[in-house]
Amino acid sequence: NHDFDAAARCQRAAAANKIKIEMLRMFGNPSKTKAAAIVTSLIDQSKRTLATTTRSSASVCTRGVNFHVELRNPTASHMILCMAGALGTAQTDFGPQLDHGLKSSEDMNAEKNKKEEFFGIVALDPRGLGKSKILEAQLQQRTYPLDFYQRDALDAHAVMHALGYEKFSVLGWSDGGIAALHLASDLQTKNLFVV
Repeated sequence: NHDFDAAARCQRAAAANKIKIEMLRMFGNPSKTKAAAIVTSLIDQSKRTLATTTRSSASVCTRGVNFHVELRNPTASHMILCMAGALGTAQTDFGPQLDHGLKSSEDMNAEKNKKEEFFGIVALDPRGLGKSKILEAQLQQRTYPLDFYQRDALDAHAVMHALGYEKFSVLGWSDGGIAALHLASDLQTKNLFVV
């Protein structure tokens, strides 16, 4: 019965997340969608705020975990996955970046012209930490098996895939840096850049 409840919660969270991400994509850059073009005059100011200066959060249910994800500028030209260190979360390890963004030289010039940021950020709470919840009733806390770095790498890739990001860079801190290297070596793709 508990597994059924967890699965139903996961499905509801996934459906709500798809709607939230689709709304961000639709209204984050109105030139790309017909629906947004219809209401551009009504949401022009709010879409700029949503796309460039605020954080949003989502729940992504994958690999038996309901992951808490923090996003900034989800429609950016280039997304950066930020992987937290040991016992860290999106907020504790990447709060300033989520609040203020990552600046490139293009962004410095864009600030003068009030253009959108070049980089977008995705940071997740690893399984069993922060607001990410493991769905199995007997495993509510994070475990550290021998392959936990690889597990974290696969979790992060599954979250990015669920959010629709196939090409992205990875910025890892401490244990997150090791997991980022596992992600790069496991995927062996030209669509991933590790910092």
